[in-house]
Amino acid sequence: MSLLLSPHSFAQSSEQPVDNQSKSDRQDDSSKSKAAPFGFPVRILEEPEESESSKRQQKESAEREEKDLVAQESMANSTEQIVLWTKLQFVLAAAGTLALLYTIHLNRRATKAAVEASDAARDALGAERAWIANNTITRAFLTNAVIDDVLEPEAFGFLLEWKNFGRSPAILREIISHHRITAPDEPVPEFIMPETSFTPRTSLIAPGVGFQSGIQAIRYSEYTQLQERKQRLYIYGRVRYSDTFNPELVRETQFCAELQFNGVEEGDGEERPRTFLNPVGPQNTAT
Repeated sequence: MSLLLSPHSFAQSSEQPVDNQSKSDRQDDSSKSKAAPFGFPVRILEEPEESESSKRQQKESAEREEKDLVAQESMANSTEQIVLWTKLQFVLAAAGTLALLYTIHLNRRATKAAVEASDAARDALGAERAWIANNTITRAFLTNAVIDDVLEPEAFGFLLEWKNFGRSPAILREIISHHRITAPDEPVPEFIMPETSFTPRTSLIAPGVGFQSGIQAIRYSEYTQLQERKQRLYIYGRVRYSDTFNPELVRETQFCAELQFNGVEEGDGEERPRTFLNPVGPQNTAT
């Protein structure tokens, strides 16, 4: 039994590989047939109108790109020109600023020269103008002098003398004088003269010519106390005048001094007190 079956079984076993190989071959053929399907060749044909339209579009696109490039180049050139003009404007502005500064410098020099010329003219005019100042004081003993509406048999009188020390005539406008007696320890008085306390005068004072203010007098008893240094005597005078260069400009000279006594002296057969003036206080001015 076994022997009979053996060849049969061998035959089956030998046939099995062939069947397996044929199956695999069929599978390969099926895969190849699936991998390479059958197809028809396709050829795309364009119409002439479509080809011309495509060429025209390409040409227009190229022209647009060329125009864009030209526009970019033009914009770049314009930008360079703007930068150039900006630099040029800056240079011109700097040059204009330098020219303006130089003009200002020249104007300052011209102004300085004009001021110097004006100062020189004013100095020249000041050298030629009229100058009135106090020259001296005249003093003398008086008899039968009226002081404060009282007749004094003996008195001491004095007056200020003025002089035009300038080089041109002076037009005298007004002249006043006043005095005050104080205690030795009192400060220098301030003379405030009301405008109605004098009579305006108008007269011409030539260069080098002197003139006098009104005479003033004190009682002999006051003079004695002044000699003994128990009192002090202050004299004040003011002159207002113009010069011929500018008659509308009124100038003023003030003089304030203490009249100090130092005995008596004789001259021309007369006895006179020996005195000297000591300018004091702020009322010694001239314009």
